[in-house]
Amino acid sequence: DLTETSDSLMRAGATIDELNTVRKHLDTTKGGGLGLACRGRRARIGVVSDVIGDRLDIVSSGPFFGDRSTFAEATGVLDRYGVGNAPARAAIAAGAAGDRPENPRPNDPRLQPLRHEVLASNRTAVQAAADALRQEGIDRPLVRFDQQGEARGWGERLAADLRSGAEAVVLGGESVVSGITGDASGGPVQEAVLAAGLALRDLGGWLVVGLATDGIDGPTDAAGAALDAERLDRVPDAAGLLARHDSYRALERAGALVRKGPTGTNVNDVLVGLCLPGGIAR
Repeated sequence: DLTETSDSLMRAGATIDELNTVRKHLDTTKGGGLGLACRGRRARIGVVSDVIGDRLDIVSSGPFFGDRSTFAEATGVLDRYGVGNAPARAAIAAGAAGDRPENPRPNDPRLQPLRHEVLASNRTAVQAAADALRQEGIDRPLVRFDQQGEARGWGERLAADLRSGAEAVVLGGESVVSGITGDASGGPVQEAVLAAGLALRDLGGWLVVGLATDGIDGPTDAAGAALDAERLDRVPDAAGLLARHDSYRALERAGALVRKGPTGTNVNDVLVGLCLPGGIAR
């Protein structure tokens, strides 16, 4: 029930904050639940953050950290997107009615002996990508952190940066795809890569690479994609496929999908754009 509800919210375009607001009220280990299980003992928690801003109440749904959200807010998320199966809705409705206790708040004294340290985040991955570019002789890649919003806009932003003269661009953050219908398939990274490629289609000498750091971009078997002008030319209907959010099909036809399998961790997404030697007339 939790998986079905989470998948429905993701397909509807819910943000990570909204997703975790619901998860924290369906899973008793989240929203400080594991922290309460420590029963006042001292503990140090190492955090690998997949949340923009590294909010400890949102990362992994805050198993050791107090919850700022409520059952009423979780109900609002389900209503906003019109999703949530019957068991999940019943559980959250019971909490909103006062029949289940709210999660502990961040200032709950039972959680005070717990200490958190962020070990890695999306900024770690973005900085590593920028460092790799510098090692290849690109001295000043344009770096943008904490990118959010629709994946298509993310890709178009990268393309605009390359058109404006940047030799290389690295974007990091968390994007969403809203309005997926029918049998369309793809993830936010794939949509961003395809959108960037189409925005650069009239130019030559570019490469766009996007990866979900967990190795799984959306509900697909691909981590992301590596697209250039030659590959994009193999898909004459790419614009139509992007319009219906069918980026997986377009990139598969282009031979651009990157499949690596699960990495065992997650620090969001990284998108890299390169102007190749002699490419992109400015």
